[in-house]
Amino acid sequence: MGMKIGAVSANPDWKYASGLTKPNNEARWGLDAGVFAEWSVSPVFSFLTEVYYLQKGFLEIIPATSVENPEGTGKAISWSPRIDYVSIPLLVKVRLNTKGASLYALGGPRYDLRVAIRDEAHESVLGHFKKSEWNATFGIGVELFQDSPWRIGAEFRYSPSLQNSYSTEPLTVKNRSVEILLVACYSPLRSSSRLKAD
Repeated sequence: MGMKIGAVSANPDWKYASGLTKPNNEARWGLDAGVFAEWSVSPVFSFLTEVYYLQKGFLEIIPATSVENPEGTGKAISWSPRIDYVSIPLLVKVRLNTKGASLYALGGPRYDLRVAIRDEAHESVLGHFKKSEWNATFGIGVELFQDSPWRIGAEFRYSPSLQNSYSTEPLTVKNRSVEILLVACYSPLRSSSRLKAD
């Protein structure tokens, strides 16, 4: 059992029909925090069941205009709408164990449940995002202190959507995010087996 906490950088992929202008969006950073349980099958393979709270969304940059400068004043207005999700990944983990550390890769499906929208200005679009989606997660990481019941580490993840989050005739939107996480867990079984070996 353990926990993971860090940051998520979300920037949905907006695809408009021909002739329509794509918005000037940038990545939005938010909180990514959750708990997990790891089920070892062998020294190399294990399964992870996880539950996360994610703050996604996007950052939209709009040029400021005025009556005197209808083409732009040189300044910009930014909005940062947020969509909160509860995310449940079911992942396969493959490890390469070395002395004092473990390098690993992971991947698998993820179920995302929309729980809140934090921006009234964009609710006309965000309010029509799907309330739930099946998506995917892929990542790499490292764990330290393998000779101790406590393990700490770090993960880098990429989580693309497998479905359109929003879809109309002129516009489709797919969520996508990059996550950077710190990992901490306690494994008493690993500690007891180490004591028996001693």
